[in-house]
Order: sequence, then C-alpha cells, then structure tokens
Amino acid sequence: MNGQQALIGEYSVYHNRILGTFPGYLCLIKAHVTALANCQNILDLGCGPGILSEELLKNGKRVTAIDQNDAMIDLVRERCKQYGSFSSAKANLETLHKPDPRYSFEKVGIRMSYDAAALHNVYYWLQDPPAFLRRLADEDLIKMNGLLTISLLAGKNDADKLLEAIQVFRQNHEEEHGEDFILWNESDFESFSSGIDRLVAQDGNVQMIGRYGEEDVAGHLVSAGYAIIEKSRPVYTVQGLDFCPFAFFVAKRIR
Repeated sequence: MNGQQALIGEYSVYHNRILGTFPGYLCLIKAHVTALANCQNILDLGCGPGILSEELLKNGKRVTAIDQNDAMIDLVRERCKQYGSFSSAKANLETLHKPDPRYSFEKVGIRMSYDAAALHNVYYWLQDPPAFLRRLADEDLIKMNGLLTISLLAGKNDADKLLEAIQVFRQNHEEEHGEDFILWNESDFESFSSGIDRLVAQDGNVQMIGRYGEEDVAGHLVSAGYAIIEKSRPVYTVQGLDFCPFAFFVAKRIR
C-alpha cells in the first residue's frame, strides 16, 4: 500500500497538469457533472487533484472530497479552498463510515446520506469493490435512490487509446500555434506516460489499470444493490479522430 501511495503521489503533479487541460478528460468530467445535475450533496471519492470537485462546485453543488493520498488531498484543498460549500477529508475509501459521536462531521468532514457519490478513475484502486459499494449503502453514505457515477480505464487498450489521444492533441496544438506546446513540456508528457505504464503493468503482470473490466464493474454494482441506469463510453474528437477510452456508469442505490 505504501508503494502504491508513493506512486500516486509521484503521478499527481503530471495528472493535474496534463489531464486537467486535456479536452478529452474534461469531456469525461462533463459526463459526471451532467449525470449528477439533480443532486445537491455529493461525495467525490478518490478525488485526486480535484478537477471534478471544482467543476461540481462551479455548478452550485455541495462537495465533500475524499482521498487517501497526501499529495492529492493537498491539491484538491488548494484548488477548491475558495468555495464555501466544499469540505474534504483524508481517508481510506474502503473504511469510510457514517458519522458518530467520535467521528462527527465537524471533526472529519463527512456527512450522512449524500445525494450521490462519484468515483472518477479510482475504481481500479479498490481491493474489494463489491464490499466497498455495499459499505456506501450500509453506512448510509449514499441515501436510498441516490446516484453513483463511475469512470475508469478498463484495460491496457483503454490506457493506450488515452495516450494516443493526448499525443494527437499535443501535435495538433503545436501545428495550430506554430510554437512549442505551451500547456505541458516534454518531461511532463514523458512522466505522465511512464506513470500510466507503471499503473498498467509491472513485470508483465496487470497491476492497477485493467484489473476490473466493464462487465466486472456491472456485476459488482448489481450484486451490491444498485440498478445500472447508464453504461456508456463518452466520445470526444481530436483532429477528426474519435476517442472513447473511458468506461462510464451511472447507477442508483435500490437497497
């Protein structure tokens, strides 16, 4: 676990710089925000640098951002500190529980019965997804009929498609502006690509990205008491090419 957290911390800076400015990633953020349009109080679980949290806050939502990683929680707090409806907590997602006298909202920043929760590209970090999904309901962290949105890269091919799309976007931007790429430097892109590769495989074995496919996620949701409302792959276009590397789910708690 410490090794995983070190990798996430190292990856956080490049994740923030590259994905935070990449139109294809922002298209996925929009899918979460659109799906949660009718929800007011939202848990951003595994919030990372806070790109989704900030967009939800801009849309007038009350957001509690949760992340276990020190670097990521520092980024989201800095990004969202100006919003009065923002709170955050550093916590392990798989041990979250409802407030009690020793674990009050005032102490840790987590409420009961959120309208919805978002899992934006964090699902493959979960050790036991069905148990985690049941926990959200059993601990009353998501209210009955509350929504859950999930996005993830569901395999090495998805990761390769994401890197391809980012590279095409980078090249197109250079051609349009006739200058060096102004959003990221070469070392940013190389470090980001290396981080993705390390998440996909280590010594030839799948490590994180790819450990759960789309059918796995669908099965986890149903077994944990959720009804799947939407299963899709948001499409975005870069220089006339369509890309859709991210699987996206919207589900409702029904028990």
